[in-house]
Amino acid sequence: MALKITLKPFEQIVINQSIIRNGSFKAELYIENNSNILRVTDILKEKDVNTVATSIYFTLQLLYLFPKNSKEIKTSLLNTIQEYLKIIPNATLSSICQLIQDDHIYKALKLSKQLIKNEKDCLNESILSNGAIQGKTKSTCH
Repeated sequence: MALKITLKPFEQIVINQSIIRNGSFKAELYIENNSNILRVTDILKEKDVNTVATSIYFTLQLLYLFPKNSKEIKTSLLNTIQEYLKIIPNATLSSICQLIQDDHIYKALKLSKQLIKNEKDCLNESILSNGAIQGKTKSTCH
């Protein structure tokens, strides 16, 4: 069964390391074979990597888009995640680690978006609680 992708006017996607830009009308693409596909809006630029979660997402993105060069990157990423998990246990990060080990890189990439959201929420909560009276706020960060 083909994968159907609907593109908005001028939207861009990456398919197997090629950037494809839609024209001025909505378009539907049907991908008939196994391909690595990311919408350009989901691509994180290296200059925007500034936290542990964004670093993990960026590295997973590289693994997904450039699978031929992935062995050393994958090993390094797994080591980094496992070291991080020793310090701060995190269920989402553990799941990402398992997905990487099982070679489900796209699923790990999707899940790492949740990791970025959780990290951002925790940072915002930390900023807010630093301004609040101690003992009156309850942390939801895990």
